[in-house]
Amino acid sequence: MRGIARLSLGLPDWSADLHAGARIAGPIEPIALSAAIFHAYITGLSYGALLCDDAVLANTAGALRATQLALARVNDSAYQDRRDRYRAMADRLGFQGHMAMAEAMP
Repeated sequence: MRGIARLSLGLPDWSADLHAGARIAGPIEPIALSAAIFHAYITGLSYGALLCDDAVLANTAGALRATQLALARVNDSAYQDRRDRYRAMADRLGFQGHMAMAEAMP
């Protein structure tokens, strides 16, 4: 949250704070990592401080994948359903990078 506050106030090092938050959240819980990445990018993109580029897409796709795998631990059939829906959506939208990642998912 400190990074979001710094960004909102126009203070330096906001990006480093957001990345640190993701590094801290990652080992705790994949869903916490997804939340940290979501807040970092939605704020940065909304304020025009970030551009939606390949790095943003890769990071958000990675967060989505981590969340899906975390949910899979709870329910294997639910994971398979989410994976198949992700594959179908990536294919339908023609997102090449997501299509490749979806095919690599077990």
